[in-house]
Amino acid sequence: MKYRVVLKESEEGFSISCPGLPGCWSQGATEEEALENIQDAIAEYANQDVGVPQGPECYAFSQPKACQAVLTKAEFDPSTFNFETVFSEWFVSSPNFLFESELNAGVRTAALLKAQTQETLEKISRHIAAAVVRYEKGDGYAIPFAAHVVTGRRKKKPIPRLKPVS
Repeated sequence: MKYRVVLKESEEGFSISCPGLPGCWSQGATEEEALENIQDAIAEYANQDVGVPQGPECYAFSQPKACQAVLTKAEFDPSTFNFETVFSEWFVSSPNFLFESELNAGVRTAALLKAQTQETLEKISRHIAAAVVRYEKGDGYAIPFAAHVVTGRRKKKPIPRLKPVS
């Protein structure tokens, strides 16, 4: 099975995640190393032959034109549409925090992880913790992430006027 990955260059190298497998993160000094590491994590750790609830199309809002099309269909005014990608850091208290939060996260993530053996969960946890350690900052870990901020206004609908009663 093929998965789309998100690669972000940072001062330390490259961080990489697999949105189709929430909580599946890795890194590498080079882009090639990061891609190899995430492929290893996906292939080695997760048994993906489990019943996972169907999720929404996670890439529907990843591209400005596709996002604008969805919002226009939902009666947003296209002239007010703004799509911006922002970068920030998620500050967590321990290398295991990311795995623990994904283990108890949304329906699809929790279903995928709950279907794994204890041994597999421990491997996934160690892999994620090893990827997080490089982001140590002060008394925690600052994990870089990107997010799309999308804004727009709904089209104004005419207010129906009441007809005078005769």
